[in-house]
Amino acid sequence: MSKTTFAQKIALIFLGVALTFLALECVLRFGGFVFHCRQEMMNKASFSDDEIRILCIGESTTALGDDNSYPAILKTVLNQKSGTERFKVINKGMVSKNTRDILDQLNDNLTRYRPHIVVAMIGVNDTPQTRGAFARQSWTEAFGQWRVCKLIFLLKQHLAHRLAGNKNVPTSVKNTFAAPGGLVPPDALGEQYYVKINQELRPLQSSMVQVSHWLQTPGIPDATKKELAGKAMFLQEKIRQDYKLIGIFHFINKDYPAAQKALEIALKLNPHDPSVLFEYARTLRAQKFFPQAFMILEQASAVVPQEPLVWMEMAETLSDMGKIPEARAIFLKTAGLNPPDQPWLYLQIGSWFKNNNFLDDAERALETSYQMNTWNLTTIDLLEEVYEALGRADKLKNLRAEAARQNKRANNYFPATAENYNEIVKAVHARGAVMVAMQYPLRPISTLKALFPSKEKIIFVENRTNFLAALQKGDFSRYFWDNFAGDFGHCSPLGNRMIAENLANVLWEKVPLARK
Repeated sequence: MSKTTFAQKIALIFLGVALTFLALECVLRFGGFVFHCRQEMMNKASFSDDEIRILCIGESTTALGDDNSYPAILKTVLNQKSGTERFKVINKGMVSKNTRDILDQLNDNLTRYRPHIVVAMIGVNDTPQTRGAFARQSWTEAFGQWRVCKLIFLLKQHLAHRLAGNKNVPTSVKNTFAAPGGLVPPDALGEQYYVKINQELRPLQSSMVQVSHWLQTPGIPDATKKELAGKAMFLQEKIRQDYKLIGIFHFINKDYPAAQKALEIALKLNPHDPSVLFEYARTLRAQKFFPQAFMILEQASAVVPQEPLVWMEMAETLSDMGKIPEARAIFLKTAGLNPPDQPWLYLQIGSWFKNNNFLDDAERALETSYQMNTWNLTTIDLLEEVYEALGRADKLKNLRAEAARQNKRANNYFPATAENYNEIVKAVHARGAVMVAMQYPLRPISTLKALFPSKEKIIFVENRTNFLAALQKGDFSRYFWDNFAGDFGHCSPLGNRMIAENLANVLWEKVPLARK
C-alpha cells in the first residue's frame, strides 16, 4: 500500500474545504429559494382594475417580518383608511442585497407586478465596492456573490459591532425578565399569531374542564391522579401563557381594556408571575390608573428586586402622577443597579433627567449610555444639549467632533448608491408609476434628497421625527430587534407599524390615486 505524500495530504485538505464550502453554499441557496418561494406565494394574487398595487423594494429591513413587515402592515393600514380591500402591497425586499442587486431585479418586478406606486428604502448594504449602474462586475465581486462569502461578511460585521459595544437588544426585554415561560416570540404581536392563540384556547379550556372533572372522580388510582394533576398543571400554564400573549397583543394595538381583561385572567392562574404583573401595570398606566399601576409594580419588584424594567416603569408612573422627586429617586436606583450592556436604559433615564432639568444626573446617565454605544446618534444629540446647558465647553467640543464623524459614517452614501438609485427612479417613471424614496428610521431626509439632481416627481418619506419622538417615551428595544446599522436596526413589529402608518399617511396626502 502506497504512502500518502505531503502534497497529497495538502490536496485532500483543500478538497475537503472546497466540498464543505460547496455544501454550505447549497444549503444557503436552498434556504434562500424557500424564502423566495414563500414571499412569492404571499405576493401572488390576481390583478384587478380596481386595485392599487404598491411595490416595496429594499433589503432585509423590508423583507423580514412576514405579517409584521412594514409592507404587510402598510396594506392593512391603507385598506382600513379606504374602507375596502383595494390596496395590494408587494414585498420584494431582498436579504443581504445592495442597490445594484435591487436595480438588476427591478425591471422583472415592474413587468410582473405592474405597480402604480414603488416605495424604496435602500442603500444601507452598499459599500465602496458596490457596483454602479454602468460598471461591469469584477471577479472579486462575482466571488462575493456566493452566499457563504456573504455569511462570512455578515458574521464579521456582527463581531465588529459586538466589539464596539453595540448591544442594543437587552435580554430582559426579549424574554421578559428571563422568567420561566416568559419568552415572548416576536410574532406574538402579529395578527396571525393572535388568531392562532384564540383558535387553540377553546380546546385547551375544554381539556382543562375535562381533566378537572376526572380528578374529582372518586376511587381513581393514585398513579392516574398524579398523571392527571400533571396534565392539569401543564394545561393551566399553557392557558396562562396564551392569555398573557393576548394581553400583549391588545396592548401593542392600544386596546387597553381588552389587554387588561386578558392579563387579569393570566394573573388569576398565577398571581406571582412578575412578567404578567409588569404587563398588567403597563396596561393600567396606559389607562391613567396610576396608583393601581404603582401598586402592581411594587408586587412585581418584590418578586424580581433586581429587574431594572420594573423600577423604570415605577419611576415613569410616579412621574405621571406628578411625584417628580420620588420618580428621580427611583430612576437613580435603577441606574444604580448597573445593568450591563443596556445603553438604551441609560438613554431613557438620561432623557427623563434632561427633560426634568436634573442636568448633572442626565450627564452621568447619558455618558454611561454613550460609553456602551458610541454609534447611537440619539444619545449624542441629547448629551450635546446637556453639555451645552452645563457649560462643559471641552466635553462639548470633543463630542461634536465625534458626532460629526459618526453622522458622516451613518449618513454617507457612496457614489454607486446615487448612481443606482437614480437609475431606479428612471425605470419607475418610465413605467408611469409613482416613485417614493423613503429614508431609514432616525436618519435625516436631507441626505437622501441630496442623491437626486432632480427631485421632481419623487415623493420623500422621513422616519426620523416619528422615531425620535417614540424614543423619548420608550426604550430602543421596543422598536428595533438589533442595532446593525449603528443608529438603527431591524424593526420590531411596533417599529414596522410606525413606518407603515407614517408611509400610509404620506401616500394618502400626496398621491391622489390613493384617495380615489
